[in-house]
This record gives sequence, C-alpha cells and structure tokens, in this order.
Amino acid sequence: MVLADKKSMRRIIVKVLVVAAIFIILLVLADPVIALFIASLAACLMLNLDNKAPLAVSIVLLVACPLFLLLGLASTANAFADFAFYLFTIGVALQLSQYFRAVRALPNESSGEVPR
Repeated sequence: MVLADKKSMRRIIVKVLVVAAIFIILLVLADPVIALFIASLAACLMLNLDNKAPLAVSIVLLVACPLFLLLGLASTANAFADFAFYLFTIGVALQLSQYFRAVRALPNESSGEVPR
C-alpha cells in the first residue's frame, strides 16, 4: 500500500514539474499571461482537477467587475475580465475533454447516445 502511494506521489511530482517547465519555457518565449493560461490548462488536464472550478472562479470575477467599475477602478475591472475570460476558456476546454473521454469510454458507440 505504501509503495502504491509513493508511485502515485512520484507521478504527481513529475506532472507538476512538467507543468512548471511548460510555464517557464512559455514565459521566456511568449507573453506572461499566455504562459500562465497554457500552463494552467496543462495543469488542469494533467492533474485531473475538477473542471467546474475554473468556471466558478470566472463567474465570481465577472460579478466583481461592475463593482470595481462603480468604485472607479477601471483597470482592475479590465484585468478581472481578462482573467475571467481565460478561466472560462480553461473550464470549457476541461468540459470538452471530459465529454470526449466519456464518449470514448462508451461500450456501444453506434447507438449515438450522448453521455450524461
């Protein structure tokens, strides 16, 4: 039992290191926001994180935007809207990956039924 835990822990550590390497490489080659976006998407896919979390955070950020505008903090509202868009895109990509995994796992593909 302990050996299985060590193997799974090693796999998680390797996945985290791969995501960190992706982030660092993209940080050098591209914009920091793009590097954060792609590294976050890779982390969510590789670590099998809950696919609804980025969607929930994006909704909270979008709700905060009008409040910042009322307070006169337009640049902060704009940044929150940008991050909300990126998180929403990550959430949709995770939902699509979950859908395609479920479709692939169906035993009878000729029925044309959509997984629920």
